[in-house]
Amino acid sequence: MGIAIYNELELFLTKKANNQPALIYFTGHGFTICDRLGREKGFLATSNCKVTVKDNQIIKQDNALPLEDLNYLIEQANLSELVLLLDACHSGNFIETHLIQKSLQMFEYRKNYYLITASRFFETAKTIKKEDHSVFSCAVIEGLSESNKDETGKISCDRLFDFVNTKIGGKLQTPMRMGIGGSITLVKHPLSNSEAIPEIEPIRDNNGEIVCPYQGLNVFTAKEKVFFFGRQRLTENIKQKLENFGVIPIIGASGSGKSSVVYAGVMAWLEVDNQEWCILPTIKPGIEPLSELRRVFKDYVSLDEVELKEIIEDEEREMSNIIEFLPNSKKCFLFIDQFEEIFTICRSEDDRRRFIELITDFRNKNEQNIVIAIAMRADFLDRCLQYQSLCEIIQHQAIYMPPLEGKDRQDIIIKPAERQGYRIESDLLLQLLSDVGRKQGFLPLLEFALLLLWEKRDEDNKVLTLDAYKKLGEERSPLTPLNQRKNDVSKTGLTKALNIYAEKVYNYQDFNRDNPQKERTEIEKELIKLIFLRLIRTNNQEQDTRQRQPKEILLNIANEDEEKQKILEKLIYGKQGLVNARLLVTGSDISSKNIHSVWVDLVHEALIEGWQRFKRWREEDRDLLRLSERLEDQRQQWLKNPIDENLMMGGLLMQVRQQWEKLQPYLLYPTEAAEFYRESDEYEQEQREKREELEIKLQKMSRLTYLDGLTETYNRRFFQQELQKQYQLTKENSSLLCLILADIDYFKHYNDTYGHLQGDECLKRVAKTLKYIMNSYQDSSVCRFGGEEFTIILPNTSSSESEKIGEKILKAVHQLKIPHKNSPIKPYVTLSLGIATVNSNQLLESFSMQDLIMEADNALYQAKQQGQGC
Repeated sequence: MGIAIYNELELFLTKKANNQPALIYFTGHGFTICDRLGREKGFLATSNCKVTVKDNQIIKQDNALPLEDLNYLIEQANLSELVLLLDACHSGNFIETHLIQKSLQMFEYRKNYYLITASRFFETAKTIKKEDHSVFSCAVIEGLSESNKDETGKISCDRLFDFVNTKIGGKLQTPMRMGIGGSITLVKHPLSNSEAIPEIEPIRDNNGEIVCPYQGLNVFTAKEKVFFFGRQRLTENIKQKLENFGVIPIIGASGSGKSSVVYAGVMAWLEVDNQEWCILPTIKPGIEPLSELRRVFKDYVSLDEVELKEIIEDEEREMSNIIEFLPNSKKCFLFIDQFEEIFTICRSEDDRRRFIELITDFRNKNEQNIVIAIAMRADFLDRCLQYQSLCEIIQHQAIYMPPLEGKDRQDIIIKPAERQGYRIESDLLLQLLSDVGRKQGFLPLLEFALLLLWEKRDEDNKVLTLDAYKKLGEERSPLTPLNQRKNDVSKTGLTKALNIYAEKVYNYQDFNRDNPQKERTEIEKELIKLIFLRLIRTNNQEQDTRQRQPKEILLNIANEDEEKQKILEKLIYGKQGLVNARLLVTGSDISSKNIHSVWVDLVHEALIEGWQRFKRWREEDRDLLRLSERLEDQRQQWLKNPIDENLMMGGLLMQVRQQWEKLQPYLLYPTEAAEFYRESDEYEQEQREKREELEIKLQKMSRLTYLDGLTETYNRRFFQQELQKQYQLTKENSSLLCLILADIDYFKHYNDTYGHLQGDECLKRVAKTLKYIMNSYQDSSVCRFGGEEFTIILPNTSSSESEKIGEKILKAVHQLKIPHKNSPIKPYVTLSLGIATVNSNQLLESFSMQDLIMEADNALYQAKQQGQGC
């Protein structure tokens, strides 16, 4: 029977349903068997299936259909759509465990494939004796009936599942689903004349105006959930994971809609449809992620702030030590948005590591009554690899944002307008879809273009038109430089819309008008530039990221200039300001010190690349921006631990010193940065003076080590080291080396005649004369070899030149006329010299350093023999 079913399925999936939609419904039993290696394999039981049970475990089967075989058939098939319904004992096991990943992989990767199971892994599919079908099948039949059709007469897979889940979920059993792609229509019931689609009453604001259904660059929140389309399947996937895991990473490219899925999808459902959840305030890691954790938990745990702070900062404690003090009546949901800030904004590696340790404390769903969802940009995945617990969670539990395609892509354009009683012109829809193409990160640009289109909608005919869209791409500020117009990298109305709009806001105060006339002043434009540059974090390897800032940091741009501060306030918050222009957003937090802190942020990262002027600013000023960030990072580290070692030093201080004047407009805290710079500069000056003093002391110590105390020439120890060094250099550089030995003639007679004190004076005068002469010769060294004997080392000196130097020395000593009445040579002190010169070729022929000394000594002996004084 198992082989027969396989053959029928193969014929159905690969032949009969080729390029067609397919539906497979199974009712019966499902079970798993572990092989010898403990690997689970799933099976569907056929009518003639036989199993062998041991210790309440199925250990063997015959004639069942392996799920892996079913997956293989699905993989080989070419289906336009597939719906698989499993009504079997423990069938939900295939979803809640990793078995689905190994067995029915195609439902994770093929779009428009949909799987619904009858129960979760810990439940058995139930039947009611008086009914002909199981509980699940009864609900499916009712859900497909005409009474469940939507306003267009359709029943989709999503609609069927919602009905079944409402009917039996949490009561008898809980159905589960898996699938990606567009919403699949199962049944379309005809509409009667009385069931014509009624005109929808649009949602209006407090002034009675129709609310714009598009968010532009703003995130969708629970308040805008009625306008949030295209991500229903993904939202359901996340909702299912709430039952299984304690931490759910949601990872996607910038502009993929990560935050909106959580706010308008998951959190909106938790608020309205599920009263058993407590939603904690959303946090972003920011500069001090541990303070953010304290802030979010302090109003929910039965701990005072001191105790909470101790647990969070104590590396021996875990998140479970906090969670145990949460109220037990509800499950808690915490959303950590823009998780990449832990890498881009948090400056302390210790805080970063501790924050990650706390939120990854519980990786799988367990007894803890909290779920943490984190949204992170995909281009920061490599940074996560440095933290094992985070890496493991991402590997096993992450949800990756799939691309918006097909019907989902159309829905985000059409459905919000329909909800407000408007339609999208068919030509406009085609043009928008064409402009989107396969661009990555198109969603915020599309939403922004739709917002502008809404403002230019045809209110009489209640339609958004292609003509209005074309005008978005044709508009251009008359103040835009000609070279910028020629080099505009935007290719479509979709990509031009944001750039053109931002340019209007930059150039005009009355930017909302079709033909603005009131130009901004040059001061306003310069302040806008500085505002935007303060709201980004430049990065070396990753893309630049937005960085929200406290309001006071932006006001610091004006320093103490009150007039500029007023202009800044109006530029940010005024009617003609950047917040009202929807380029910036603002909000407030309560800090760990209970201080009300107002912050400002870019409305979306799409501005970073989408506004060409902003892009040029970043490129032009990148070095100064990076330097100001490094300065501020170091200052924050010093504030946290104010020790001298945390002041600026070395290369950073040198760069700040060189660029200090140019840095002024980019400093977040100008006054504090100037004080930090002053302290760092003074500390380095003190350290430099200490080093110089130490160097002088070391030089003195070195002189004492290598100088002859009487003559203040180098001593014999220095002579040995210096001669060895010059000997090696001569070999390496193919040069010459000369050594002169100088001996005072009949010096014993001198001491006997004049005494040792006078003899010492004689040695000092001769040594002083030798040093004076040799000062003219680079790298030469005068050393006292012993007693009345001196040596002179002369690198790169030929024989003829060394003889001339020898003559100078003899002449100079003779001219001293130091009396020596008992000398057989002259009535004054004389010298005898021995000179030896060697070249690199001789050294390479095993001519040693001792050979050089011996040769000079022999020359000195010959001079003595020929008559001292020569």
